[in-house]
Amino acid sequence: MRRLAQTYDCICTVKSGKLLFSAARTPSGKQLPPVTIVRVDGDQHRWSRADRDSYSGVRAMYTNIKTGNRSAVVAGISGRAKELRTTFASREDALAAARAEWLRIQPGIFAFEVTLAYGRADLTPQRPVRVAGYKPQIDATPWIITCVRHTLDGGGYVSQLTLETEQAEGSRDTTVQPARNDWHRYADLMSSFASHDATCTRLS
Repeated sequence: MRRLAQTYDCICTVKSGKLLFSAARTPSGKQLPPVTIVRVDGDQHRWSRADRDSYSGVRAMYTNIKTGNRSAVVAGISGRAKELRTTFASREDALAAARAEWLRIQPGIFAFEVTLAYGRADLTPQRPVRVAGYKPQIDATPWIITCVRHTLDGGGYVSQLTLETEQAEGSRDTTVQPARNDWHRYADLMSSFASHDATCTRLS
């Protein structure tokens, strides 16, 4: 289930006995309102730039059922593309996985890791966040939660968060290219890409 959620860059959870795969939205489909995190004594944090190894794109392999051979699609540019280990059952699945991973590893994203001395159960992946009490450039940045870990032990209840800069839709390079041995299917691939809507955020 986790791999399926990562492939389509969304979240997986159980609510009222039902398994849900979804972008983080309210029951009515509206964008979740941002939460505010105010710095208090005991909090630990680290602010950095997420270079993500400077990949030029992501390559995903799939099995061509007509020929029995493996083919590839590339999200981004194939020059220095990261290659996914899984061989997917179809071009559509491979394309969705490549696009989700490419969006995740885009360069130029800032990361903010914070451990809250007082845990907060309302913090979940994909939740927009505003922070206060840190450096001015951190406080002024719109963040989104990409990973959260809640811990309850002898030391109390704490929440460890990874936040990244919240970018407007379309601000990342999501160009999709077929692999070199698949150029003759370029038109079909682009049509498939245009019809596939997977605008979610990863769950680590």
